[in-house]
Parts: sequence; C-alpha cells; structure tokens
Amino acid sequence: MGVSSRGALLRAEPESGNLLQGTKKRATDESAKNRAGSKETREKLWPLPDAFTSDSAGQAASPFAEDVNQQRHQQSASALPPASNFPIDFVYCWAGEAQQQDGQGAGVSDVTGTHNEGRGFGELRYSIRYLEAHAPWFNKVYILTDTPAQRPAWLTEASNDKVVMIDRCTLFPRAQDCPTKNSDACRLVMHRIPGLSEHFVSMDDDFIVLEPVATSDFFTPQGQPLVLPEHADEGAELYDEMPPGPDMPPKNLPSRMNWFHHLPTPLTINFTRQMEITYPAWYAFARSHHVRFVCCNASDVGTLESQGLDENFQRIYPHMLLEWSMGIQHTRPPFATCVNHHDEGSEQPAFLKCMMNKVNGVPQTEDVWKPGSQPKFMALQNIKEANTWFAVQSVMESHIAAMPQSALVAFTHSEASALQGAVPRRLQTKTPSTLGWLPMPTKI
Repeated sequence: MGVSSRGALLRAEPESGNLLQGTKKRATDESAKNRAGSKETREKLWPLPDAFTSDSAGQAASPFAEDVNQQRHQQSASALPPASNFPIDFVYCWAGEAQQQDGQGAGVSDVTGTHNEGRGFGELRYSIRYLEAHAPWFNKVYILTDTPAQRPAWLTEASNDKVVMIDRCTLFPRAQDCPTKNSDACRLVMHRIPGLSEHFVSMDDDFIVLEPVATSDFFTPQGQPLVLPEHADEGAELYDEMPPGPDMPPKNLPSRMNWFHHLPTPLTINFTRQMEITYPAWYAFARSHHVRFVCCNASDVGTLESQGLDENFQRIYPHMLLEWSMGIQHTRPPFATCVNHHDEGSEQPAFLKCMMNKVNGVPQTEDVWKPGSQPKFMALQNIKEANTWFAVQSVMESHIAAMPQSALVAFTHSEASALQGAVPRRLQTKTPSTLGWLPMPTKI
C-alpha cells in the first residue's frame, strides 16, 4: 500500500512517485555493508554480541539470548521437513478487548485516533472465525496482548487448547519496553513465544482468509516461507529520513521493501532468530518504541497514519527473506485493502462498495489477477465509521451462516435480526444495486 499526503493508505503503489523512475532512494553501498547479511557472514557461528546480552548496554540479559546463541545458524532451509510433516501456527498482535467495540447498535461508535490507540470493531473475532473455517488444519493461534492477557469473552471454553493468550510483556528482554502500543515492537518478539512452532504466520487482527487455503499457500514442501507481496525484492533504506535527533538508529540495519501490502507473513523461527542475531542493536532500538517511531525522536508521536511506518514489520521481513534467499517469491494479487477517502462524506459510498465487494471476493475495476489466482486474503482495514462496519459485518455474517459450526468462536450477536437492527436505516433502505456493490456470489 502507498500512503497519500492526507495519510490515507492506498492500494499497492510506490510510496513516492513511480518506482521505475527511481524517485525512491535505494539502499546505499555503505548501508548494504552495514546490513551484514551476506551468506558468508551469516554462516559463521558468531558469539552473541555484547549489546544483546550485557546489562552495560542498557538491556538486561535474557534467558532467550542463550537459547538463540545455542541454535544460531544451525538449521538451513534445505534441512527442514516436508510440508506434510510440520505444524503451522498463526500469531496475532492485539491491542486487547478493552480497545474493541463488540457491542450492538448504540454501543458502537465511529473509530477515531491513530493506530497507536488500537481501537477497532472486534475484527479479530471474525479473523479467527474465517481462519477456522478456511484453514482448519492450523496447529495453534497465539494472541499477544499486554498484561494481563485476558481471553476475550467470545472465545469458547473448547478453544483453550487451540487459541492461546500470551502476555507479550513476558517476551520483551527489557521490562521497560512493555506495555506497548506499538504493533511493530510486538512483532519483533513473536519468535520468543514458548512452544511456538518452527513455522508460523504473522496475522493482523483485521485479516480475513476469504477462501479455503492449504499449507502450500504459506510454505514450500521443504518448509521455506512464501513471500506473498509484490516487489518485495526491491529494497530501500529502512528509514526514509534520518534528521538529527535524540533517538538515532544504530548503524547496522536491515533493509525493507518500498511498497505496502497487507497480507499474511509466513515465517520461521530460524529466520527470525537469525535476524535478531544479525541486528541485535536495532531489535533493542525498535522494541523500545512504545508507539510507532517517527525518526529520529521517540517522543514525536505522529498524528497521521502515514507517519511511523519506517519500522513496519510487513515491509522488512518479506524483503529480508528474499535478501537472504530464505524465502520464495509467491506473489498474491494486491487485493487486500480498500482506500478510505476522508472526503466522501458520512456514507462513504465508494469505500463501502469496495469493502462489500472484497468481502464477497468480487474484483474491483482496478483489481487484476491471472486466471486461477483468485484472491484468498483481505483486510478489514480503514473502517472508521460504525455505519460502514455494520454493513460489512452483516455480509460477513451471511458467509458465516454457511460455514460449519465454530468450535472456537461464540458469536454473541450472530442473530440476523440483531444485526439488521444495528444497521442504520439509511443503509437498510438501500439495495445493493443502489449502493453500488455486487451481490454475494452463490459459491461461498
């Protein structure tokens, strides 16, 4: 996704101008040297750097550090088991149920503020419900929240073994770095989850698996992660700008891709641990940011959605998987997100049409993909107004009604009558044709 000058997330396109015209700067030779990402370097059995283990570096030693040191670079991608033999977990970083509006009718209001607040409409419940229906083979779901890691009320008792709540503050090496409102910092500790499978997929709480998926949609038979976003091989310096400030990044940095794509990110513990070993100072630096970091002053909290995206995890890990030849490019259509234009008025007709079509798996005019590559993922992102949420929610409920009964998610308001009563009358009185979205396909 690109980002407009108004801060709206756009469909997949370069951050600034035409990528082919080179308007976006690439990683310099000097930064490439600093990345220390060559195969020859990574194959060395380095001792764990002092900055990662020493109290003198401002970071308390972690039991995990010794574990990483013992397992460093010992497992190559070619040595991984075949796809049919390994479990796959799904991991979410979540602001918690207190930040969600799961109620009905008047209990739900428009979402305001930035991503730092983590407010939402309870999208995680739908994400897990669709995951259960379309990827029933998954091993476990891990949900990372701040202390206390309370289970949401909508999870069933039967879900206890499959859906695991994790107090993410126990995963940070430095206690002062958590609680945090920074989802990117959370994603830099995912691989520390006790009992996490070697193969896992990072999910956002608003990701929806639209179609049945197999393990081959995420990993090769040999266990290599599939890199789903387009142009992940086209690198750029990690930070757009580095003006002098009190919080300057370390010199040894990973690189990232230019573009934004909101897609699941298949990963391995082996890769993420090698990343932490290679860039220990940067991991400690990024984890210390309690909100999205605007370089180079951690106290400068950005007010636009376009700010604080330099450390965006979904731009770093896919690119580095290709940079290190540890992932395989497997581009998925750039279908996931709709643009929420702030000047469309209260009913947001174009945005609503886009969201309804994507939930139904129906292409927009600008969506292009090859035959046989029907989009399998979307994001319930950029929904700000309760009216829009209720309309999208109602369509998702119609899909869920055709799914097998859930063993994990209890829908406290799945009754169609309750949802219909929650949808504002000005939306109820409009037919799909007058709103401009297409009817739900007969095949679900």
